[in-house]
Amino acid sequence: MSTLYKPLLTQHLPNIQEEVLNILSFETLQDIAWERLVKHKERGTIHWNIPPVEYMFAQSPSLFNFYKEIGISDFPEAIIMAVNFTPPDFLGTIHIDGLSDIATYSINIPIANCEGTYLNTYDVINPEKELSPYSLANKSNPYRYWKPEDCKLVSTNETVTPYLINVESPHQFSNPNMNTYRYMLISKIKKEYENVNDIVAKLFNLG
Repeated sequence: MSTLYKPLLTQHLPNIQEEVLNILSFETLQDIAWERLVKHKERGTIHWNIPPVEYMFAQSPSLFNFYKEIGISDFPEAIIMAVNFTPPDFLGTIHIDGLSDIATYSINIPIANCEGTYLNTYDVINPEKELSPYSLANKSNPYRYWKPEDCKLVSTNETVTPYLINVESPHQFSNPNMNTYRYMLISKIKKEYENVNDIVAKLFNLG
């Protein structure tokens, strides 16, 4: 069984989406994206984690219940969270997340406009490529990335349900929709969290 990606079906999703949008609206993020585009000519994904987003979204009862349901009773302390706001007609790099010393697994939750957007997982064709020094694609959060010809596609998954992903394995986000931003919550489980291995094994049905 793959330990790269696992969908996490939950009855809490509609309430999570409503509560998150009440805390940080789609319009607010769209204003930030427009300002970056106009002032700084930046069109890439907004990855926003200041102020600490996990404490801001701790106001969501349904989010708390979702984490508790999958075995994380110490929310927000066990989580490093960020908002991911992906622009229209956007294909990200094939990459491994930065901060790999802090978290191996992330639980990503769709909030708005996630229909027809995708997470791709990959294997690296030449293992030596994976061992080469990573590229500083983002100096504040460096990560390693590959050219498409150096990778083999493992799976393509529409991002309409919460899912668990190994962020130390190559992956890529895609928003081919021409007119809408995609809004997701990225929730990395801290490696130091004492139950993380048991939680991940249970969610991947390994034990």
